[in-house]
Amino acid sequence: MIQKRVRILLAEVDAGETVDTLGALFPDATGGLDLTVVSTMSPLIPTVKMVDPELILFDLELSLSDPLDAVHLVHRSAPGVPLVVLADPALKQYAAQSLSEGAMDYVKGFMDVRTLGRVVRTALERNTFEGLADLFRDPLTGLYTREGLLTLGMRCQEEARRTGGTLLLICALFENLQTLREGFGPGAGDYALRDVAQLLASSCRRSDISWRGWDTNSLRSSLWTPWPPAHR
Repeated sequence: MIQKRVRILLAEVDAGETVDTLGALFPDATGGLDLTVVSTMSPLIPTVKMVDPELILFDLELSLSDPLDAVHLVHRSAPGVPLVVLADPALKQYAAQSLSEGAMDYVKGFMDVRTLGRVVRTALERNTFEGLADLFRDPLTGLYTREGLLTLGMRCQEEARRTGGTLLLICALFENLQTLREGFGPGAGDYALRDVAQLLASSCRRSDISWRGWDTNSLRSSLWTPWPPAHR
């Protein structure tokens, strides 16, 4: 299926079935799998830092006291790594809500090779695609440039057509940059741009695309987001 060894971190209470399914998806003949398994929350975050996974599979039952907080914690520990939630049918409401806490997808109930394969393949493809799109980031603010928006936006449009979803475009205009520069010096505008960009980024979900439009005396910043989030 995939021609290289893939680093996956599996955090699951009883991982036997998932381990077998992943073994079927990544046989040694096609490159194989570097799989790390943890069965409790306490070693999970240190393990994320140690193995640098390309994908995290997280079982909601690891933290029955507050599953969504646990998803948020795992996502914050490695925000650039795709996070897929595994959920027992009894926790299906948390599975859907986990998308707003940083998960990019979830799997409910029985995990057959076809279902898990589709989810894993999508997560890895998206990780590679977004890595390439990071080349199109504005060095000052960290937001995507126009080219980055177009690159990722085309992918969002294709996904929306395929799933029947809708894209929501939110725009903001920061108009007083020239006034800031005249009153406080050339660096004041850059500081203001970075502050606004950080505020925008902290308000976004993983699936949102934040970008900066270029204008000499203003910041035209837009948020392009799939809405509502696609639930499986």
